[in-house]
Amino acid sequence: MDGASGQGAAAVDYAAVEAAAFVFAEQELGNNDASHDIHHIRRVVATARTLIEKESQPIDPIATVLGAILHDVGDRKYVKEGDAPAGEKVTAFLKSHNVEQERIEKIVRIIENVSYTKELTGTVKMFPELAIVQDSDRLDAIGAVGIARAFTFGGARNRSLYDAPPPPDGGLADMAAAEAAAGSGTTTTRTQPQPTVQSSGVGPSTVQHFYDKLLKLKDIMKTPTGKAMAQQRHDFMVVFLVQLGQEGRGQL
Repeated sequence: MDGASGQGAAAVDYAAVEAAAFVFAEQELGNNDASHDIHHIRRVVATARTLIEKESQPIDPIATVLGAILHDVGDRKYVKEGDAPAGEKVTAFLKSHNVEQERIEKIVRIIENVSYTKELTGTVKMFPELAIVQDSDRLDAIGAVGIARAFTFGGARNRSLYDAPPPPDGGLADMAAAEAAAGSGTTTTRTQPQPTVQSSGVGPSTVQHFYDKLLKLKDIMKTPTGKAMAQQRHDFMVVFLVQLGQEGRGQL
């Protein structure tokens, strides 16, 4: 990792900060299931480095990589009562390694705004480093790894695989119809039911999560390279859902 820019920044050994950040992240994520463990972090960082290389606009690679390493600290899906907010934890860690205040603030903004849920609020102000970490995190949620992570998380939460096998097209027509109906204010029926609490566990089935979120991610990618990577991974998920439906219905 390159040294920092700006007066006095040369005193910070960012290679050491990065190494320490991985250790800190692994400690913070130590009780998570394998869908959000340190291997997820390493994949997101690797993808972020790829996107940094491809981006033409000015990027702070240090803030981007550190944001990628630390992006799941304090994830709301895993926090326990009494845990300090993610921003506080990350700020304290970065200050202990003499990271400049301006860069700390940027990294914290990445962490606090990276999630899909936060973006749905419409309050996120995008900037290049956040765009790269968002895309990198979302790319790890789709494709082959994304499928594996989805079922890992669902299994950890005791969720059913599906409530009904996906239809022959993978459910895309029903998904499109539901979205069109939502936009027009009318109602329609999806083969996959809307999220409900299932008797087999907490929350909707794992396959329902594909329709609620994962199949939508390719359309909200921010970087050109991220969009291209997302399309290929999206297509792989559709093939998987078609195959899953065929097997679920006992078809050849």
